[in-house]
Amino acid sequence: MLSPIQMTDAIKANRLRALDYYFAKNLCGDEHSDEFWVALLLSQAQSQGHVCLPLAKLADMPLPQICQQQRSGRLPQVHALLDSLLAHPGFSSAGDSTQVTPIVIDGDGAQARLYLARYWRYEHQVAKDLLQRASHNYPVELESLGQSLRQVCQIKPSQDLNGEVDWQIVACALAAQRQLAIITGGPGTGKTTTVIRLLAILLMQQELTIKLVAPTGKAAVRMSESIRNAKADLVLDEHLKALIPEQASTIHRLLGTIPNSIDFRHNAQRPIRADLVILDEASMVDLPMMAKLLDALPQGCRLIMLGDKDQLSSVEAGAVMGDLCAGVRYQAGQTLMSYRQPSAETLTRLTGFDLQAHVNSQASAMSESLVMLQKSWRFGGLIGELATGVNQCDWRLVSNLLQSLTIDSPVDWFAPVNNHRLVQDALANYQARVRDCQAGIKPAAELIKDFDSYRILSAVRKGEMGADTLNLAIEKELENLSLKDASQSFYVGRPVMILSNDYHLGLFNGDIGVCLLDEAGQPKVGFLQPDNTVSFYHPSRLPEHTSAFAMTIHKSQGSEFAQVAIALPIAENQSQTLSKELLYTGITRAKKRVSLYATETVLRACVTRATERDSGLEQQLISLAESE
Repeated sequence: MLSPIQMTDAIKANRLRALDYYFAKNLCGDEHSDEFWVALLLSQAQSQGHVCLPLAKLADMPLPQICQQQRSGRLPQVHALLDSLLAHPGFSSAGDSTQVTPIVIDGDGAQARLYLARYWRYEHQVAKDLLQRASHNYPVELESLGQSLRQVCQIKPSQDLNGEVDWQIVACALAAQRQLAIITGGPGTGKTTTVIRLLAILLMQQELTIKLVAPTGKAAVRMSESIRNAKADLVLDEHLKALIPEQASTIHRLLGTIPNSIDFRHNAQRPIRADLVILDEASMVDLPMMAKLLDALPQGCRLIMLGDKDQLSSVEAGAVMGDLCAGVRYQAGQTLMSYRQPSAETLTRLTGFDLQAHVNSQASAMSESLVMLQKSWRFGGLIGELATGVNQCDWRLVSNLLQSLTIDSPVDWFAPVNNHRLVQDALANYQARVRDCQAGIKPAAELIKDFDSYRILSAVRKGEMGADTLNLAIEKELENLSLKDASQSFYVGRPVMILSNDYHLGLFNGDIGVCLLDEAGQPKVGFLQPDNTVSFYHPSRLPEHTSAFAMTIHKSQGSEFAQVAIALPIAENQSQTLSKELLYTGITRAKKRVSLYATETVLRACVTRATERDSGLEQQLISLAESE
């Protein structure tokens, strides 16, 4: 057994978590056994966001060196290792319903995948539920649906856009017929506009109980704002407009949290009341939360998932949105969907667009539920080109763009040797916001929104360019300007981010508020709600929190800012955690301007590294479809 000193050294070196070690030790006992190492590595993989661990990755793998006293060696080849694991009482096959074990093995031979049992159940449940919904088409009167499409989407009978497909209209036509629709697309591609049109079309046919949900409070506020704005632009009967809901909630609030429990009040036995659920920012939803949401939907409930498949995956295990968008194909510079001939013909009849290039005789029910919006209405010009280059791991394109910047460009690039330039730039932006809060010259909701004009997004929490360090540095500068009392942690004008869920208060990880003076002149932290009201909380009541002048890119998902300052680590040894998904997510939080603070070496490492998460969801969907 590892000594306490060896354990501490291994944890400090990030080679091991105590949880991983004790899970494997309690399950397998013998630290020298292959089963012990497999259990430890599986637990470690799950903590890194992987849902499963492919057996092929373990076979013949050198044992990780945790301490000098540890035996050296390699794990066995695939078949020998699989036989050894299945002979151990802590492991069982997914097809063996007679055993309940902590670790489940799904698949045979080199295709086998290892799961913590709970995550195998989540993945199997999600695959089964989504496939069932994807396989269900609603009977619709095509003539009536086509008329509604033409009215809401303003399709002209002869419209062909020079052969270009308007995927927003196709998405409306597809989702109007199906119980499941997955609509993916980058920022500004019109996901909200598409949903507003779709809701109008569906409400023309029948009354519906509709729920709008997002993973975080901030994302729910943004969803509500986007829908209000899109409704105002919709040319439609006011009575029909009034039927379209505007207020979104978090998934936690929709399902009903139970204090000190991972379960929710709504589940399969007590489903929510809804005919249609629209889930925004679906890429942020991890596998366990997706399983719980699907579990709580009534059997006939429609589900529409919106998100950007190229964004960072959820913080916790899983990459559900990315897995579900595997049906997107790329061929000869074209982005292609996959629809069977009858489906493509129906969509063509409804929309007038020629979809023959998107016909695939092998298309699955899941791929027939998928639409990718491909034209960005927000990102033209340099920010859009930069995001595209990063998303494609194209360092040459990114480098050329950055080398061609001018003083008028909406992108800046600074190669820092320390954080001084960034802190001073941030102070120039934040100083006026803090002064406005302390003067109290604007309504609370407006003061909170003003902070969204600028935000530092850091790739990491620690280190010179980490969010924690930058927050401290900015607050020190505010003290020098007499805008903050050094003896007080709370001061009017402090942006605050919640770091843990408090179900009783209704505050959740990632929610952002600002310390303001309430109506009685007392400092309280105000959080903007989806209905544009502000809820105030005394600072002493808040769950774990931190200042939010700077936040991690992970925490920024679901948010949007006029200008973002992206801070990457200066030290090359901190660049291992960087990826193109991280940088793409940071860039696409900006509406008007992006400032990059990164050395060329670290930036290149970020652009050229893609994240991979091990998951069996795609294979589960295939296996379940084949068994039907």
